[in-house]
Amino acid sequence: FGTQKVEGLKIISVRARLQAKIMQRQEGKKRRKIATDIRQLTASRLRTPTGFFSKGGIL
Repeated sequence: FGTQKVEGLKIISVRARLQAKIMQRQEGKKRRKIATDIRQLTASRLRTPTGFFSKGGIL
């Protein structure tokens, strides 16, 4: 029983590590996307006062 538990924990930890890696990658992509979105929003806002509404919705 004890060894089974250890094996399960090992498998879980590996899976968790993979999940964390994937999450980090997605976070990085999201952060980059948000940064570019903000840049675009500020650029469009300089041109028109309502440009940022039409481009990124409420953001």
